[in-house]
Order: sequence, then C-alpha cells, then structure tokens
Amino acid sequence: MAYIITSIASVLFLISIMLLLFTGTMKKLLFFFFAPRWINAVIVIRMLMGFVIIGAAPFTGYPNMMLFLGIAVIFLGMTMPFMSERSLDDMALWWQLQSNWMLRLYALIFAPIWLFFMFASLPDHTLLEEILTYIMPHLHY
Repeated sequence: MAYIITSIASVLFLISIMLLLFTGTMKKLLFFFFAPRWINAVIVIRMLMGFVIIGAAPFTGYPNMMLFLGIAVIFLGMTMPFMSERSLDDMALWWQLQSNWMLRLYALIFAPIWLFFMFASLPDHTLLEEILTYIMPHLHY
C-alpha cells in the first residue's frame, strides 16, 4: 500500500524533471490544465490522493509525515472550490508569464522534495537513512 505514495511522488518527480528539460512544452501543457473547466477533476484527484496518502501512511517508514502530507493535500483540494474563475485564470496566466528560467528553478526546488517523499514513503526507512547518512554525515553523531 505504501508503494501507492511512492508512485504518486514518482510521477510528480518526473513532471518536475520534464519541466526542467522541456520547459516550453510543459508550460503549454500545464497552462491547458489550469483552465477552469478542469477544476472539478483537479479537486477530485487531489481529494482522492489525500485520502490514499492517509490510508497508506501507516505502512510507510514515516507514517506521521505521510499523514501530515495527506491532510495537507486534502486541505488544498478543499480550498479550490472557493477560488473564483477569475482567480484561476489569473493564476494560470501568472504561470504562463513566468520565464523558462524561473520555471526551471521551481523544478529544481521541487524535484528533490518529491524524491525525498519517494524514499520516505517506502516501508523500510533504512534506505532513506543510509542515503542521508552518506550525503550528510553530520546528521548522526
């Protein structure tokens, strides 16, 4: 069950990498999905993802962190119906007007975050600890 969260984080990580490598194409694709006609689908997907993350949280190496992530995703899904169509259009336009370099910066910021969630969602958290110990030896005194 924990591998469901790993799969979700993997997809988001791959989207970040694609945004980094194919910025122009991804910008157009993401702008298409920011359209208000997709809002209901996005709300349902976010809510389902949140409930799946909460359901799978006990089976991960870091259940409390995954529980918090699931609650945050559900909260984000619950706030979307309160956004006006105008604010959704403004948000989509804002993303569209961002330079390719800025979008690459966002991708560089979020790719490691999704990678961290991929490893943190694994049932055996020793793999993540080994990686962190190798990268940052000062974490374990």
